[in-house]
Amino acid sequence: FMIAKRGRRTSFVRPRLSSSSSFDITELGLDSLPAAGIVSTTPTASRTSAVLSKVMWGKPTHSSSCMRLSAPLATLRSLKEAVKAEITFVARRGEEELARLVAPVTLLAPNEWTGLVAAPELIAAFVRPNDPAVDATLRKAAEKLSQAGEETALDGYKSGKRHRALKVAAAIWAAMLDERIVYALPPQSFERDGQKVRSPSEIVSRRIATCLDTTLYYAACLEQAGLHALVGFLEGHAFCGLWLVDDSFASVQLDE
Repeated sequence: FMIAKRGRRTSFVRPRLSSSSSFDITELGLDSLPAAGIVSTTPTASRTSAVLSKVMWGKPTHSSSCMRLSAPLATLRSLKEAVKAEITFVARRGEEELARLVAPVTLLAPNEWTGLVAAPELIAAFVRPNDPAVDATLRKAAEKLSQAGEETALDGYKSGKRHRALKVAAAIWAAMLDERIVYALPPQSFERDGQKVRSPSEIVSRRIATCLDTTLYYAACLEQAGLHALVGFLEGHAFCGLWLVDDSFASVQLDE
């Protein structure tokens, strides 16, 4: 991976994202590198991943300079299945090509979670409190509270009482049960290898979901109601819990 030496300026041509499948070749935007304080390195298998991480996420290279890759978001959002592709970086000085780096990548569909073996904290991105189905569920939960002679406000921990948080959580669960969602068997070892995740709206409209789907649906409803949800995993199973007090863990991820 070639970067300019001190006092010389190297510009990057627009990197190209290509695939052997029907995925279109796409140009990606990348800022050029300033010359001062940057050194050159040679691409090796052991360093490719680290260099690409610095490039794609804007982390500093050998100097204080940063690069950021802007992906074709519309194209990525349109993916329905995972696609094998590669990113090619070419460094030039004028018309002279100084170095070329080709790195394989896998582009995932937006609804695909990668599992616990790769960045497990990304599961939080699939908790969608702003999904329209969540508001509809919370409305039904408020009606459940009213029928039980309880306050209908979904105001999180405002009361400061554990039993109030539990009653709100129970009302939300009862509202979800009224949807009569049919259980779908998840892929084998989904907690390790990941799976595609249904949104709350998809669950409500289709009335079918895996344990992970309903876990994230429930977590989204709890969050929208002002309660702190927890997503847990056992072998072959996912489940949702919540804090009965206004508290949270210091870390996003805990292994027990």
